[in-house]
Amino acid sequence: MFAKRHGRERLAFIPLHTPLLIVAWILAFCMYGEGVLAFLLVTGSTFPPNSEGWVAAFGPFGFMLDYALSNAVFFLPALFLVVRAQEEAHEIRRSLQQLRAFTLDGAHCHSPADRAAILSLISRWWTESDVEEGDGADEDDAQRMQLGCERFERFVRYELARSVAPAVEGGSIGVGDLFAIIVCPFYTYALDLLATPEAGVYHVVTILMFVAMSLAGTRALWAASGAVASVGSALRERAGWPASASRLVVIVGLTLTVAAFYLVLLTVAFPAAVLDYTFRFPDDGLSAFGRKCLKFSVVAGAHAAAFAVV
Repeated sequence: MFAKRHGRERLAFIPLHTPLLIVAWILAFCMYGEGVLAFLLVTGSTFPPNSEGWVAAFGPFGFMLDYALSNAVFFLPALFLVVRAQEEAHEIRRSLQQLRAFTLDGAHCHSPADRAAILSLISRWWTESDVEEGDGADEDDAQRMQLGCERFERFVRYELARSVAPAVEGGSIGVGDLFAIIVCPFYTYALDLLATPEAGVYHVVTILMFVAMSLAGTRALWAASGAVASVGSALRERAGWPASASRLVVIVGLTLTVAAFYLVLLTVAFPAAVLDYTFRFPDDGLSAFGRKCLKFSVVAGAHAAAFAVV
């Protein structure tokens, strides 16, 4: 009714499922990092823990395969947050489909009297008539009622749904969202690595490469997780699977997706680990003071670039 009186352009739609997914991924990455840290502190071992066996079985690539699968396992508890957020996002998208198939016959009212009053108001507003019910012939009232209801249904199915669609179907994330997902969990970790006195030029370049690949890969991870969640929703709604079974499929799919994400990310960012996981960067020839100056410039420049982009 507001759109009829004041114009459809005054309606504002906020895609609440997008920030919900962003927060879920931020918490997932943070829980993953805390899980790895707790494992290292409790066991006193290295990460990944079974590298020697994987290398013996699969060669040099076994180290990266073990690393990717280990990351996915530590991600598993946090993926329940992502699954729940994806389910909420699916419910919002399904509401859009219901708008596109809206009919007044399928709408429910509190009582028959309420329904008659609402339909009467719709018929007057959507036929642009100020004539009160009963002032004209009964057949004119019936025609006006039918015409007004048909116009209202077309408005909801086409104009209103078209206005809602960009907010619901967009589901995209901007650069600022990517920074929030990646930087929040790994910010202090990256600074800690850079602060290590032994970290030289090669380490700085590798960390920058890792951050850049993470930003690009997270967008792909976002899209892939949405596709996996859609499969789970289809199994539940179309195939009649129980909710628990469909969620299990989604969790397994997301675990494999995260494993693939880390496998590609780490292989591109750290190619030496694939060819020879025992490789160590050579000395860069800089003094301790020179390394500090380099790291300060890199960190200051990275912060300036982040503020400029975000």
